Amino acid sequence: MPAVVRLNEKRRKALGLKSLHYYDLFVDPHNRPQLQPFKDVDELVQKAAAVFQHVHPQFGKDFELMRHEGLLDLGNRKQKTDGGYCVAFLHSKRPFIFANAVGIHEDVETHLREGGHCFHAFESFRLPFVHQFNETAIPSEFAEVASMDMEYLASPYLAREFGGFYSKQDAARAQAEHIETDLSFWPYMAMVDAFQHWVYEHPDQGSQPQACDHKWAELERRFPAGY
Repeated sequence: MPAVVRLNEKRRKALGLKSLHYYDLFVDPHNRPQLQPFKDVDELVQKAAAVFQHVHPQFGKDFELMRHEGLLDLGNRKQKTDGGYCVAFLHSKRPFIFANAVGIHEDVETHLREGGHCFHAFESFRLPFVHQFNETAIPSEFAEVASMDMEYLASPYLAREFGGFYSKQDAARAQAEHIETDLSFWPYMAMVDAFQHWVYEHPDQGSQPQACDHKWAELERRFPAGY
C-alpha cells in the first residue's frame, strides 16, 4: 500500500490536481496516445507466437498447434458475446481461447494471460491420470498463478526486436503500466479479503446492508490506496 500511495501522489502531481478521484486513475498522466499493438487478429497471433516462443520453445510449439487446429477465436464481431477466457476440452486434451480483440494493449494482456492457462492445460494433459488434469484437480486460485505469471514471463519480449508488439520505449511503458496496475490492485484485494473474513465471522451483521456499508467504509480508511 505505501508503494501505491507514492504512485498515486506521483500521478496527482503529473496531472496538476489537488486530489485524485477514481476516474483519474485511468488516464495517461503524460497525455500520451493509447498503445497500438496490432492492426488485426492475424498480426496479434503472429506476434504472440513469437513472444511465446521466446518464453519457452515448448510454449511456441503448443501455440502453433492451437493455431493449426483452429483453437483460437480472438476477433470481435457482431453478435459475439463479450469477454475472454480459456476452456479446456478434456476428451481431446486441447485448450481453446475465446476473446474479443480490437487492437488495444488490453487485448495483448488478455491473450498472454489466457495463453498461460493454455500452457498449464497442455502440461496437465501430459500427466497420466484424468484426476490430475480435470477441473477439480486445478483450483481456481492456482489456475490464475499460471495465467498471471505468463503476463510477466512474456513481458521482456514485447518489443519488436523479439518479434513482439512495440518499440523499446512503448514496451517499457507497457511493462511499467502493468506493474503499476497490479500493485494498485493488491490494496483493493486486501479490502475484499478483509471484508469477506468479517462477513464469515459476523454473519448476523453481514446480513445487514447498513452494517456492511459501515464496514466497507472502515476498510476504505484502512486501505486508502485501494479506492
